[in-house]
Amino acid sequence: MVQKLEFLKQLAHGLSAQFGSSCEVVIHDLTKKNLDKSIVYIENGHVSNRHAGDGPSGIVLETLRSDPAKIKDRLAYLTRTEDGRILKSSTLYIRDDNGKIAYIFSINYDITA
Repeated sequence: MVQKLEFLKQLAHGLSAQFGSSCEVVIHDLTKKNLDKSIVYIENGHVSNRHAGDGPSGIVLETLRSDPAKIKDRLAYLTRTEDGRILKSSTLYIRDDNGKIAYIFSINYDITA
């Protein structure tokens, strides 16, 4: 699992470099069982005003409360930050070899004009 996390960090860094400072990429580690501090890596955290050690958004928390077998990736949806900016977001649920969600990989792109 450590190898998978390192790959996700590399991918997050590459995506944020490609798309610039308006593109936040967040990795949540659910293997540690502490949702309140699940963010283990974040690029451009100023987009949502979050940092490593913070927890998931309300949308992600709501999803995690549902039947794990029915949780699917959510792509290209719109969200709004507390200060009113509009984000185009995608959330991918990365599963371990047993099918359990181990990581969440989220991309939040500020499209506020």
